[in-house]
Amino acid sequence: MKSVSIVAIGDELVNGFTLDTNSHWLKQELQKINFNIKKSVNIPDSNKLIAIELKNCLEENIDFVFISGGLGPTHDDITKKALSEYLNLPIEINDKHLKFLSKKFRDSYNKVKITGKLKRNIETQAEILNSFTSIPNNIGTALGMTSQINNTRLFVLPGVPAEYKDMIKSYIIPTFFKSEPKSLPILTIKTTGITESRLFNLIEDIINTTTNTFKFSILPHFTGVNVRITQLTKDVSINKVKAMVLNKVGMYCYGYDDDELKNVVYSLLSDKQLTLSIAESCTGGLISKKITDIPGSSKILEGSLIAYSNNIKASILKVSNDIIAKHGAVSSVVAEMMAENIAQHFKTDLGISITGISGPDGGSINKPVGLYYIGYYFKGETYSKKFLSKIKDREINRKISSETALNLIRIKINEYYGK
Repeated sequence: MKSVSIVAIGDELVNGFTLDTNSHWLKQELQKINFNIKKSVNIPDSNKLIAIELKNCLEENIDFVFISGGLGPTHDDITKKALSEYLNLPIEINDKHLKFLSKKFRDSYNKVKITGKLKRNIETQAEILNSFTSIPNNIGTALGMTSQINNTRLFVLPGVPAEYKDMIKSYIIPTFFKSEPKSLPILTIKTTGITESRLFNLIEDIINTTTNTFKFSILPHFTGVNVRITQLTKDVSINKVKAMVLNKVGMYCYGYDDDELKNVVYSLLSDKQLTLSIAESCTGGLISKKITDIPGSSKILEGSLIAYSNNIKASILKVSNDIIAKHGAVSSVVAEMMAENIAQHFKTDLGISITGISGPDGGSINKPVGLYYIGYYFKGETYSKKFLSKIKDREINRKISSETALNLIRIKINEYYGK
């Protein structure tokens, strides 16, 4: 199994101003190939630290090293200089790329000749190290480059995500990894509505009896728990153990691998040719946003309303002030009326509503922060369910409650159609 090291360079990554999404994406891509990711590091714009990390990779005989960032034209883009000094290789101009960039910028700036700082910036983007091969950049301006140094193949790439990903997918993988063996299957079963400990108890026997052929990872997060299954040997079928797990977790499973709950709900409603309307209070439109993030969501979503104040609940959703005064805006009665009346207002098959207390303030002994009710209306049935999150974080509570509302749609529709 060949080894990989991922080195992302930039002060902004180390200081937390920019999230290193490139490395995360690359790890996911390399999972498809039988590689061993030895390490992934972020280092600042420092000649010394870049040299130290490269030295470590070469001494450890890492097969493939991905270095990204610091190839731009500004003063803190020092990656090429650092590599040049450590490897004792001069920096040269790639004439073909320079001509391409010069024409591109002349056309953009409507100039006959490029001079001064702009000329120097263009030249910088066409520079590579002597003996390195250029990696074409179909999106941006800075060339990537690659070379074999002893037992290690170096890939040096821009840090701009679109450029980084395109260069890897369009050039590096087809050129260098085409013949590499594929990884054994990995499956992620995605669940929601069940705790980590309860899910583990359900599948503990399966884990214990398949320990030599499959590796199980239980991965909890705020809105659910994922079960990642890694096949360890070639002479077994991951589909068999998948069926065993599904037999235990049942309705808690909503999808696999990259599936998102919002897409699952959209597909479910679309397949059944059902229309949806949404009334939101504590989530402030987050449920609606998740649905409308999906291209073609107008097929199922007629409309939504953020009924944040009691006045809007009363005047538009027809939840009387007397009912709100008696039961409170955060109550099953109000949630049910919101769901039924939003469906009637938009004339949809299904209405979903949510009312609650996201925090960090606004709670009481009887109605603490994290309490919310989801209302559901479908074909004459009105239903509500109470939920209580023990988390005091406003953003997290909104994420949890919006996913819970989507999951309730999934569960109730599946119940109705007998799945």
